[in-house]
Amino acid sequence: MIEQRILTCAVDAVLGKSSDAKFTPEQRVEGMRNYLAELGKDYRRNAILINEIVEETVDAILPIKIAERLGVFADFATVGDGVTKKWHVKNGKISAAYSALGVEQPRQKLYKSTFVTQTAPISGAVYAEYEDLASGRVDFAEMIIQLVDAIMDQIYAGIQDALVGAFGTTNNANRFVAGTFIQAEFDKLKGVVQAYGKPVVFGTGVGLTGISNGAGFDWNKTSEADRLDIRNLGHVGKYKGSDVVELPNSFTDETNAQKLLDDGYIYMAPINGDKPVKIVLEGKMHIRDKQERDWSTTKEYYRKAGISVLAINHMALYENTSL
Repeated sequence: MIEQRILTCAVDAVLGKSSDAKFTPEQRVEGMRNYLAELGKDYRRNAILINEIVEETVDAILPIKIAERLGVFADFATVGDGVTKKWHVKNGKISAAYSALGVEQPRQKLYKSTFVTQTAPISGAVYAEYEDLASGRVDFAEMIIQLVDAIMDQIYAGIQDALVGAFGTTNNANRFVAGTFIQAEFDKLKGVVQAYGKPVVFGTGVGLTGISNGAGFDWNKTSEADRLDIRNLGHVGKYKGSDVVELPNSFTDETNAQKLLDDGYIYMAPINGDKPVKIVLEGKMHIRDKQERDWSTTKEYYRKAGISVLAINHMALYENTSL
């Protein structure tokens, strides 16, 4: 393990903050950049230490990002290698959970109000030119951000896979499909969820754009609070008392041909009961270097994660087929 002071500085630098009153956020960024650049000047000798810094920083930041972006409707846990996470479910009506991220068994029965989230490997890579590594010019803070974002993208996709798989067998009271946003139908779904607890609405930024607190979007009749949310977020922050949470979206590759998440899916779930989404990270992140024929270096990463979505009778899905 790397020294705690180095890990703390690295986390501060990536998050753009300072947990030490003696330093500004800018000084934390500069200090970590200089430290890693100095290690990079003798990359062959320091490669293991650099990779350990990257691995442990990503592991420290992932729980922060999961809580920030998904904590409204998702529970999160980290476990050691080989350890199975068992969840206790308060709501006895829940009878099944749906898994994602490559897990072979998509449906799990619950026994005595408990179930486990199975994990599976997720992987990917970031690249660096040899000249940049050898001269200490690689921005490792930026590399860490890329790695965190890549893993978060896979978690978002896993959540959607589990949700869509679960809604595939649900009844019409929990799902509505249309070519536009129809407020009356959206409110019917909200009413279903509200029977189980206070609803939260979540989807991609594009999907949430059409949601309006009025009977159809009219800027001149939109409240000042909603106007500010639309200006700052791109969508309303609350819908009739319910928080509206955005799932960041991206593309599956650099061609920008296919989005990672379907913009047409908008979900609702109760938040003051059992959170419907369960996320587990197992073990630690691992990085290995693979040198290419042109001497560029591929940093391949490996991380075990799992996602479960509780039985869908207390959730709702609005599908806008025009998006």
